[in-house]
Amino acid sequence: MVSRREVLRAAGAAVMLAGVRGTAAAQQAPKAGGTLRVALSTAFDDPDPHKYRSITNFNLFTLCLDGLTDVGKNFELKPGLAESWQVSASGLEYVFNLQRGVKFHNGQTLTAEDVKASLERIMNPRTASAQRSDFALVQGISAVDPQRVKIVLKQPFAPFLTKVATVRVPILPASTLPAEGGVSKVVGTGPWELVEWKTNEYVRLRRFKDYREKGLPHIDEVVVRPIADGNTRLAGLRAGDLDFIQEVPFKDVDGLRGGARNLTIYTGPGSFPSYIVFNTRKPPFDDPRLRQAIAHAVDKRALIDGHLWGHAQVTNQPFSKGSPWHLDVKEREHDLARARKLMADAGLAGGIEVPILLSTGWAEFVAGGQVLQSQLKKIGIMLKLDVTDLATWVARVNKRDFNLFYLWYSARYDPDDFYRRMFHSSEEASNNRSGFKTPALDGLLELAATTRDPGERKKLYTRVLQTVIDEAPLIWTNIPDASLGWTGALKGFETNMGGYLNFAGGGLTRAWLDR
Repeated sequence: MVSRREVLRAAGAAVMLAGVRGTAAAQQAPKAGGTLRVALSTAFDDPDPHKYRSITNFNLFTLCLDGLTDVGKNFELKPGLAESWQVSASGLEYVFNLQRGVKFHNGQTLTAEDVKASLERIMNPRTASAQRSDFALVQGISAVDPQRVKIVLKQPFAPFLTKVATVRVPILPASTLPAEGGVSKVVGTGPWELVEWKTNEYVRLRRFKDYREKGLPHIDEVVVRPIADGNTRLAGLRAGDLDFIQEVPFKDVDGLRGGARNLTIYTGPGSFPSYIVFNTRKPPFDDPRLRQAIAHAVDKRALIDGHLWGHAQVTNQPFSKGSPWHLDVKEREHDLARARKLMADAGLAGGIEVPILLSTGWAEFVAGGQVLQSQLKKIGIMLKLDVTDLATWVARVNKRDFNLFYLWYSARYDPDDFYRRMFHSSEEASNNRSGFKTPALDGLLELAATTRDPGERKKLYTRVLQTVIDEAPLIWTNIPDASLGWTGALKGFETNMGGYLNFAGGGLTRAWLDR
C-alpha cells in the first residue's frame, strides 16, 4: 500500500516538474520592460546591508547587491565581483581579481578600496554585523592595485571562499560607508538599483542601465512586498495582483498542481533545516535528560505530515542527503518508553508545563507547535503555545528570553556555517541560541575550520554532530521543500536549491514579462 507521505512526495515531484516546464520559456526571445510584483513571506529587516539578519533581506538584496563570490544552482561556488582568485600554498593568502569596469548604482567604478572598506566595516564590532565572526581569522586586507584585493589570514580557514559569497557579505562603495551608524542609502552593483524603501510596506527597485552583464536585466522595475500570511499571498497571485510569491502554502500545493490555470507552482528539495532549539542556560532545559526525552518523543514524520503536508524530508542534521556535507550519523529512535524513563530520571515523572515560543510570521510553524504539543503530551510535557508577532519573537530570541522554539534556519554552504555558528563559545552572544558549548566542542570546531582536507573535515564534523545528537541542545527535525509560485506572464525564471530569487547564472535577472 502506498502511504500518504509517499503520495504527497510524488505530488511534490510532479509540481517540481511543472516548475521546470515553466522555465522552458527561456528558449523564447526575451522582452524588455514591465513591473514585476513580488511578495515575500516575512517583514524586512535592517536596511543596512552589513547589519541585516533575515532571509527576506537576503532575497531582496540579491536583486541589487553582489559579493566577491557567488553560488550557483546547486550552491557550487561561482565568481561574483571577483572574476578569479588565487590561494597560496599555505592557505593564508587570498588574492581576488575584480571584474573590470563594474559600476555602482551611483556611477562610481568598483575598486579594491571598496572591497577593503566593506569587509573592514563588517569586521568592525561597532557595526554589529551577523557575519563578523566569519572574519575572526583575518589578519589584514590590502588593495594591491585597483583590481586586486589581498586578504591575509592568521591561520588556514577552509571555508573562507564561502564566507565572502553572495550578498551576506555585500560590497558597497567606500564613499557611502559611514564612520558610525547605518548606511543611509543602499548603493550596489546588482541588476536593479534600490530607489524606494517603505518599512513593512514595500521596496521598489529600478533596472540598472549600466549593469555589467550587457542586455540584462529584462524587467524594468521590481516591487517587493512583505506579506506574512500565506493565504493572502496566494490569493494575490491567483487574483493577478501579484506576479511572484515565495512560500506557497504547502496545504495548497497539491490542489494547485492540477487546477491552477496560468500559474506555475514550483516545489523542490529545500535547504532550510527546521529545528527545535532549547535554551540550555537555565532550567528546565539545562538538564540534558529533559532534552533527550523530547528528542525521543518527537515523531518527525508525523510532524512533517501534520504541518508541512508531507513536503519535507526527515533529518537529524542541517544538510540534506544529496549534499556532500551530509554525515553518516544514525537517527535517534522514536521511543516513548525511553522518553518517559528519561523524564523520571530528571525528576519529572509527574510532568511539566513549559512555553514554546512561536511567531505569527511563520504560520506553518505555529501549526507545527500544535503538532509538537500533541506529541509531547504523551510523555507528560504540557507545551504552552507562546505566539508573538515577528518583531517580538526576534527581540526575545536575541535576549535569550525563551525556553524553546521551533523554526527553520537559512541555507548555508559549508558545515562551519552551521556548527561553529550554533555551538562555539565565541558565538554565545550572537548565533549560539541554545547556549550549548564545551571546551572539547570548541576544539573540534576550530580544528575542522582550519583543516583543508575535505575528508578529514567530514570526520571531525561527524564527531561534532554526534555530540549534538547525544546532548540534544537542539533537534533537527526536517528540511522543508522550497515552494514558489508565479503567473504565466513571468517567463524564463529558474530558481536554485535554496529557492533564491537571484543567483549566479539564473533567477530574476534572466527572466522577463510577457504582457
